[in-house]
Amino acid sequence: MKLKKWLAEYKKITYAEYKAFSDYDRWAMEEEFRQFNRREQIHASQNWRPMTEEEKEKLDIVLEKERIRYETSLKIGGIDESGNYMALSHRWENV
Repeated sequence: MKLKKWLAEYKKITYAEYKAFSDYDRWAMEEEFRQFNRREQIHASQNWRPMTEEEKEKLDIVLEKERIRYETSLKIGGIDESGNYMALSHRWENV
């Protein structure tokens, strides 16, 4: 994405307004633009795209199952103090 397009689309200012800023402010905006471009490049290289509604529903189902599993393990002593799962052989009930 070009700087002029980015300024108009994301900063809502024209290139002439951008040129009127101080050197430091222009440098700060250019740095933000470089970081924005880098994120776009990373997303493109990873074939990143927003989740569809169907994918969100599937994720919600998986997260609900994981929450139920975690709560069940918590009740029977399968979670340590830091919140990690423990092997059955390390639980106090089985020692």
